[in-house]
Amino acid sequence: WRVISVKARDTDSIVRPRKSAISVRDIGSSASAPAPARCAMLSKNAATRSLAPFLPSYLELALDDGGFEIITGGRGVARELARAAAALGLEALARAAFLVAASRAPEVMVGLKVDAARRAPPTLYHRAMLPLGEGLALLGEVGLPEHVREALAHRLAPAQTLYGLGFSTAGGALRVKTYVLGDVAGRVGFRSVRATAAGVEI
Repeated sequence: WRVISVKARDTDSIVRPRKSAISVRDIGSSASAPAPARCAMLSKNAATRSLAPFLPSYLELALDDGGFEIITGGRGVARELARAAAALGLEALARAAFLVAASRAPEVMVGLKVDAARRAPPTLYHRAMLPLGEGLALLGEVGLPEHVREALAHRLAPAQTLYGLGFSTAGGALRVKTYVLGDVAGRVGFRSVRATAAGVEI
């Protein structure tokens, strides 16, 4: 059980997500509860009930002033996560791209991020851990054209390893989020760059 990215200035100011039975106070008070009880609490939320099978294996919460996001997943569950994402409204092209990536390395960690208030579509994640060139070639297979991949390579340099990929949609088009390790404000951390077939996002 990990709580990450708590962005709110005051936890009392965080808005309870729409149609949610979970508050930030609930989350905080449950930190010492047994894992089954924590998972049962999250399963009360209509937007996240389909995530229940994955919660005992992996769970992160990202809190902000508008609600919270749930990240869950595991190993060897790519197809199950894709089905859960479909139930939560993720479009087929993002699910298909994710499954292509997962088929290349079925043993690695995969995940699904869901906004409990449904402010944004779900995102499927694949911890690729591929040499950058192989990772970019994989993105060609899922529909990113060569000029976009070249722009990504430039933005991700000098990284040599593509650590992870996130698959979602924007305006009906596939949106891919790439992750590499690099310098972030003078420290080693994750850098991410998003792209669609139209180009790399600024």
